[in-house]
Amino acid sequence: MGFDDTVYAALSGVCSGRVYRLERQKDPVYPLVVYNVVSNPREQCFGATQAVAVSHPRYQFTAWAQNQADAVAAIESVRTALRAMTVPVSIVNEYHLREPEAGLYRRDLDAVITHAGE
Repeated sequence: MGFDDTVYAALSGVCSGRVYRLERQKDPVYPLVVYNVVSNPREQCFGATQAVAVSHPRYQFTAWAQNQADAVAAIESVRTALRAMTVPVSIVNEYHLREPEAGLYRRDLDAVITHAGE
């Protein structure tokens, strides 16, 4: 199981399980969350007996909803799920946008989730 699967599992209770990697489904039910890795700096730490890889992926979580209140509530659920993780999580950015053509609201949260491994 890769680390992305760990993040997906942590978000399993968000938006009644409507959490997707990379993009929304066609004709989705709202609210929902889409997430992806924006960047993934890695380092190799070499010791006397072993080498350890440490990754610092920056994830972007986007809550999509048909109204602003639902978008805010969904991203708060993401924040709660991230706080419950057993690895260091740093919220580095948060913003909101409106997609008037689609009639949707979105709330974005960027987080760096540091973990051992690639």
